[in-house]
Amino acid sequence: MSEVNRKRIIIADDQPIVSLGLKLLLEQTSDLCICDQASEPEELFEKLDEQSFDLVILELFLPGKDSLDVLTEIKKRDKNLPVVIYTSCSDEQLTIRFVKNGASAFISKRSDPDELVEVLRKVLSGKKYFTLHQMERMAEMFTKPEETGTESVELLTDREFQVMYMMALGLNRVSIAKNLSVSKNTISNHRYNILKKMHWSSNAELVRYALNHGINR
Repeated sequence: MSEVNRKRIIIADDQPIVSLGLKLLLEQTSDLCICDQASEPEELFEKLDEQSFDLVILELFLPGKDSLDVLTEIKKRDKNLPVVIYTSCSDEQLTIRFVKNGASAFISKRSDPDELVEVLRKVLSGKKYFTLHQMERMAEMFTKPEETGTESVELLTDREFQVMYMMALGLNRVSIAKNLSVSKNTISNHRYNILKKMHWSSNAELVRYALNHGINR
């Protein structure tokens, strides 16, 4: 397959070594190529407006804007443009949230390179991709709700969930408000609702939940 006919992929990741590694990996294929990259959301949006791409590889924790909002913005520009979330975070609830909002796959940076290539090809063919573990865990969440106890993050709205994992990453109220382009009081209200819905009494319980569910970078 000629260079012209290779699938054009843009990667959005603020870690240059990750972008370089993926670029070198896909250079070994005949049908895929990383043809551009961005390190922050606004740069990604500018490039999506200027060029045509077949797929976006999106890091979960880009600086300056929440990744769920980034995904939503990508889909506003082109609802048919596939987006693969590429991250070190392993929480199945994040997988569900992103798939609901239009992501085609949620892949760990610890995945085997050959697996990643196959995932990209599958997504480019118009399909979604889940690992066996992701499918098993999501099935458990939907078929065994009684085992989730009082801590059911399905009760949280997408925005509350965004605030929750930003808090779990150690971001303060000011930083979260800036990332989400809302007021500090709005973040305080979201925090109150999160603790109430999850039956938590403090941020410490939130952080403990996050650690137990792999919500970390």
